[in-house]
Amino acid sequence: MTIDFQALLDDDQEVVTNPKKIFAALPGKSPEFGYLRDVQGQVLDIWYERREERDLAIKMNVGSGKTCVGLLILQSSLAEGVGPAVYLVPDNYLVSQVVQEADLLGIATTTDADDPGFASGEAILVVNVLKLVNGRSVFGVGRDGTKKRVGALVVDDAHACLDKVREQFRIALPAGHSLHAALLDLFGGDLKAQSASAFRRITNGDAKPSYLTVPFWAWQEKQEQVASSFSVTATTRACGSSWT
Repeated sequence: MTIDFQALLDDDQEVVTNPKKIFAALPGKSPEFGYLRDVQGQVLDIWYERREERDLAIKMNVGSGKTCVGLLILQSSLAEGVGPAVYLVPDNYLVSQVVQEADLLGIATTTDADDPGFASGEAILVVNVLKLVNGRSVFGVGRDGTKKRVGALVVDDAHACLDKVREQFRIALPAGHSLHAALLDLFGGDLKAQSASAFRRITNGDAKPSYLTVPFWAWQEKQEQVASSFSVTATTRACGSSWT
């Protein structure tokens, strides 16, 4: 359901931006959302007072209604002209959960970044974090060269989203992969300097696991060679980008 902000007017004819008032005025919310819990109201009050600050962190217990709070925060931002709005979650299952709750609240959402309603601020985009953070993101590095603007962003379960992002940019190469061999050859001297015996176990494929870390200065000095090696194998499954 698209919300008509012109219908949410105070006596002085200003659009209502207070999230608690927006909640009270939502015309299509389910009876199970008859009122806000005390903790929800407290969080919304504090957020509204500090809404012009960047990168605010909100901590709420599981089951305390944080999805509703996040949706109301984004709806408030849209009412104030701060949009488009994006609600990020760790996975696609949670995307469906957020969309379902938004439907019960009567708040318009979309899961399509190309939806005109998202661009115009009429709907909140609900996607998993990998839609935003990936090597071909439509929010800045898309193949079509366009950059989708984001005015307000809620990250639901930031720790889980960070884990997903770390996984997104990690490449695991099996010992027999050509790039594995190329990187071992490139950084062999740097790794041997740390532990010749560990390096020997790695190159011999010993059953006992050994771990060595490439020094950051060596990585920086040889980044052009690394990029060249990756460009040769970038289309293989082991080196491919994952995105949704």
